[in-house]
Amino acid sequence: MVVSTATIVLALLQVNVGWRLSYKDPDVPTEMMIYTQTSPDIVRVMDEITELSYELTGGKGIEIWYDSGVSWPMQWYLRDFPNKQFRPSITTDPGNAPIVMVASDRDSQAAPNLVGYTAQEYVLRWWFPEELYRNFAIAPEINPGRSAWKRSEDPHGVGDVISSAIDSINGALTVDGQARLYRQLVFRDIEQPLGQYRFKIYVRNDLISLLNSIRY
Repeated sequence: MVVSTATIVLALLQVNVGWRLSYKDPDVPTEMMIYTQTSPDIVRVMDEITELSYELTGGKGIEIWYDSGVSWPMQWYLRDFPNKQFRPSITTDPGNAPIVMVASDRDSQAAPNLVGYTAQEYVLRWWFPEELYRNFAIAPEINPGRSAWKRSEDPHGVGDVISSAIDSINGALTVDGQARLYRQLVFRDIEQPLGQYRFKIYVRNDLISLLNSIRY
């Protein structure tokens, strides 16, 4: 009886996980099975740029500059755009290029070369929040701050590792801990924010009105 009940419960949980993974949140990394995922912003942005390109060139002939920070996955998404221009970094004036894509962490060196452009920031890719599982126990094999071992001077021997794991298990046995675990397992209600790597799209100012008409 116990085995049958456990089998049914686990089977229902598996169905729930599979449905969410395949249909409800296929591009949202609330599942560790996905881990890192290109964000939905990319498809929306590419749809807008494609329509803008057809308005300007009658096809996919629009010139687009992009740096190495966004080359994955933009190299793929721009594969049919013959006038794409890859630059390891945007350190020169892009001339008359309508669109420039820059990783947000490289924006400070690109922005001075993009006078006459307006920027909009998006999420390039995002990933499952590592803190959700890394804080379960002390992990002395990785750098302090990335597990329950927060500072190098904190104890982190075998006994401390075991003790930290026991503390986490005990926390999950409380009413609040059980509620959080249930929401996570059943609804993928994750309290920590998703990790993100962001980028900016610079659009030539004279094209903003046209692009906004496409967006909205």
